[in-house]
Amino acid sequence: MKILLIYPRASFKTLPSSSWMPLSLPYLAGPLKQAGHEVRIMDRYADQCRLGSDKALLDKALLQTVTEFKPDLIGLNTISPLVFDLVETAVLIRRVFTGPLLAGGHHATALPEATLKKIPELDAVITGEGEYSLLHFAEGAEPQEIPG
Repeated sequence: MKILLIYPRASFKTLPSSSWMPLSLPYLAGPLKQAGHEVRIMDRYADQCRLGSDKALLDKALLQTVTEFKPDLIGLNTISPLVFDLVETAVLIRRVFTGPLLAGGHHATALPEATLKKIPELDAVITGEGEYSLLHFAEGAEPQEIPG
């Protein structure tokens, strides 16, 4: 299975001056890769540092990644201060992707129902430690049987 993991961008009102590796995404990718899945990480925050404040360019890069990589599953990392981007990102993704769209991370763990309500394009949220929950989902387990 091909899986795309996405980290959100910052607000254009407070453009980032530096970037850091979102460690949660490589942690999620590890068990998936060990199980034979192909994983790509898209860091919209780093893209914003690199490409600047041109929203159209950032959105084009997102859509291009989704259409060229052709993932079977997309996971969004939710960080409360960056949730605004997740709403926009989910809407954009749904223009070109009909597969499972999941969210996990701090915000989804703290507010799972609110996250699903705020981002109706999501199919599910993963709460808590997501490494093995995401792996079970990717391997076809029934959502109600997956911890988290």
